[in-house]
Amino acid sequence: MSSFALGYGVLAEINSLSAKLPSLPPIIRYFDDFYNETRSIRPQANEISLELDGGRNFLDFNQFGPAAPVVKHVLVDWLLRVDPHTVASYFRHVRSYVLSRGLGSLTYLVVAPPFDARAHWNTFVLSDVTAEQSWGLRALLHSLCRLNIGHWSPPLASIIRGLKSPKVDTYRVVRAGDCFLPLDQQAMIINHIDDMRATLAADPDAMDGTGLRDTCMLIMSYQYAFRPGQIARIETADVRLYSTGAVHVAVSLIKQKDNSKRIRVTRRIKREW
Repeated sequence: MSSFALGYGVLAEINSLSAKLPSLPPIIRYFDDFYNETRSIRPQANEISLELDGGRNFLDFNQFGPAAPVVKHVLVDWLLRVDPHTVASYFRHVRSYVLSRGLGSLTYLVVAPPFDARAHWNTFVLSDVTAEQSWGLRALLHSLCRLNIGHWSPPLASIIRGLKSPKVDTYRVVRAGDCFLPLDQQAMIINHIDDMRATLAADPDAMDGTGLRDTCMLIMSYQYAFRPGQIARIETADVRLYSTGAVHVAVSLIKQKDNSKRIRVTRRIKREW
C-alpha cells in the first residue's frame, strides 16, 4: 500500500485555497430522528459530534491537516443536503482513505485541475481503494463542484460521475447463503417465541416489561429482518391492535441518503405470536 506525499507545491496551493474560503456559518442544525430533536453543531470546531441512533459519532478534522478548512465546508454542504447518517458515513470513509493512502492524495484531488485529478484517480486512487472510500471521495468532489472550491465548479460534475469505483457484488452474501440463519438456530428462535407466547397465555403477569419488550423486538427482527434503528424508532402510535387479534406495526425504511425519501410501511405480526 503506497501513500502520496504532500509536496510543497500542493501544500502551498491548499493553504492559498483555504485562505480564500468564505466564513463558515456559526451554527448548523440537523434533525436527530431517533430522539425527534433538532440538534446544533459549530462547524468551526476541530472536533464535533453528531448524535445519531442514540449514540455519538465523533468527527475529528485534525487528521486532515491543511485540508481541514475545505473538509469543514464540505461537511456543511453534506448536512444541508443529505441524511446525517450518510454524512457520518461519508466522513468516516474519507478519513479511512487518508489514513491508508496519505493526506497528500486527498489534498491533490482538491487542488488539482479536474483533468489532472481524474488522472490521479485512475492511476493512484483506484490502485488501492475500497468501494466505500471511493463513494466518500466522490461525494466530497461533488460538494467542491457545488461550492466552487478550487478548480471545481458545477459543470465539472460530469467528470466526477465518470470516475470508476471498485465493483461491489451486492448480492454475494445472499447467493452464498451467509445472510441466513441455519435451520437449527431458526428453530431455537421460533421455539423461544412460542414458549413466551404460551407463558403469557397462561399468566399475563408471568413476564416483566423487559422480557416482554425483548421478545417483541426478537419477533420484529426475525419475522421482517428490521434493523435495530428501525425497531428503536417504533412509537406506541405505530402499533395498531384490532378486535380480530391482528397486530399491525408501521416502520420507516431508514436506509436512505435523504430523509425526504424515507417511506413508512405497515407489517402484520404473525397471528399466533
